[in-house]
Amino acid sequence: MRSFARVLQANPGSELLLKYLAFNDSGMRARYQSWFESEGIAPERIQFEGPSSLERFQESFSRIDIALDPFPYSGETTALHTLWMGVPLVALEGPTLVQRLASRVLRISGLQEWVAADLERYVQIASELARDPARLQRLRGELRDRLRASALLDHRGVTRDLEAAYQDLCRWGSARGELARVRS
Repeated sequence: MRSFARVLQANPGSELLLKYLAFNDSGMRARYQSWFESEGIAPERIQFEGPSSLERFQESFSRIDIALDPFPYSGETTALHTLWMGVPLVALEGPTLVQRLASRVLRISGLQEWVAADLERYVQIASELARDPARLQRLRGELRDRLRASALLDHRGVTRDLEAAYQDLCRWGSARGELARVRS
């Protein structure tokens, strides 16, 4: 949470929406609110929400300008939803798979400029985006198309690659005189 506080400190007037199951619990909300206050963040700058239907979840993107991928546990599906809804996502890339899920989505989508290697760069990327409202507005209309054009949504290409891998596997097995047998 310190990273989120640093983004808020670097961008006076900005607000943070935290949406997660745990925030249905008033004690958890109070704990986080207290922690942000200890970092100098006024209570009115933090909003908490619990889970919602997919439709309401998608509607919530209309209320945010920039998404901050949490860490150390990154969100791959959330990254896809975020870009689909036209919201830029800032991700801190860590050394493990679970710390690289969102950065993988960003890289494959050609948005590696939003991937940070350290906390300083994470805050810097978010701040640069926050200070460019014209770019944020333009991105709202572009990100879904960029995602559609990426390898992530190239279903035909993925299928061709999978078919080619199966064909290679069959050729390799045939060359060794082996055939795969399937029991029914």
